[in-house]
Amino acid sequence: MNSQNRRTECVFLAGMAGFNRGDDAIARVLLGSLLAGGRFSRAIVTVQRKNIFKSSRIAEVRLSRKSPVYHWNLIVSIVKADLVVIGGGSIIQDEFGATWYRGITSLFAEIVFLARLFGKPVITAPIGVDALQTSKGRALARFVLTRCREIVVRDSLSANNAASIVGELVPIRVAADPVFALDGQDDTTLSGEYLTVCPALEGVGEDRLIDCHVSLIERYLELRPSAQVVILAMDDRVIEDAGKIEAVRSGIRPVLKNRIRCVVPKSDLEARAILRQSSLVLAMRLHAMIISYSFAPIFCLSRGTKTDAISSVLGVPAESVRPGFNLSNIIEVWTEFLSTSLDWGHRDKPETIKRLADMREKYVSFERALDTLIDAKKMESGS
Repeated sequence: MNSQNRRTECVFLAGMAGFNRGDDAIARVLLGSLLAGGRFSRAIVTVQRKNIFKSSRIAEVRLSRKSPVYHWNLIVSIVKADLVVIGGGSIIQDEFGATWYRGITSLFAEIVFLARLFGKPVITAPIGVDALQTSKGRALARFVLTRCREIVVRDSLSANNAASIVGELVPIRVAADPVFALDGQDDTTLSGEYLTVCPALEGVGEDRLIDCHVSLIERYLELRPSAQVVILAMDDRVIEDAGKIEAVRSGIRPVLKNRIRCVVPKSDLEARAILRQSSLVLAMRLHAMIISYSFAPIFCLSRGTKTDAISSVLGVPAESVRPGFNLSNIIEVWTEFLSTSLDWGHRDKPETIKRLADMREKYVSFERALDTLIDAKKMESGS
């Protein structure tokens, strides 16, 4: 069936864009896939802040779960849709607790319930599925995932975790994080040699993490006397990175401080431009790593399984900053890394270019799943 015959009217994308530049990038790539190739003529997308995607083909529904208007808009949007897509990102998790009324997974539980009520097929975008620690978390995850026609995940670890929840009830496909497919021309006013630092300051062991970043930034500036540092907030909320990156800069010795600037990018496109033109990236944030990959050398500070997994897949050096981490050891490894990383010629390194191409090809398997589902729906309706 050619793309023109495959074309369907409306798709509903349940995502989390609005505050986090990684979530914005996920939604941007997914919307591009959904509206490309004659798949859908228009899309409705959930956002945490409006006016992110300015297109006549995209309507935004602001997430506001305490508002009756939001729930009404959600119902109307799902009724209009021919297909419901949930994700991506780590939508199956219970790290911060899980109930039927609170938490990220419960948001998607409401959406899949409404989709089932109105007879709308559901597929996940490439999502992360954590190893769940609570019985409530597993029950909620099972409710969401067993109501999908197909579960598409971003890595093999997520596939194993999903299989432990649904067994053989739902087919599981391994793709790749959508952000690997983020393309476009990058423009930035930054120039010269600079390190981009992307911390994740979310309240857990925060003081030690700030001290760690201060130590690593100072070591970089001491070894690279003409270089600059950009501390990049991938989340623009005051309670997250945007409100806390200045604490990192404040901890730097005065003699070095004027070589550092804090940036809160207005969009994922601005973040992409800064990251991809960096000389080096020091990242805790998963999507900072993905956006930078094959464009700049990366050193990962990992405190979770998702950054452990992506570092391993991409061959990126990583040091754990879980509670109790050894700062002296991290500084030693970082110093050794700095002695070699800036001479890699990373943008032209054949193995990183090939690995990026492989990840983009894996993402295409999600688009194939979409096409299969759309074709099956056409046959069911007799069109």
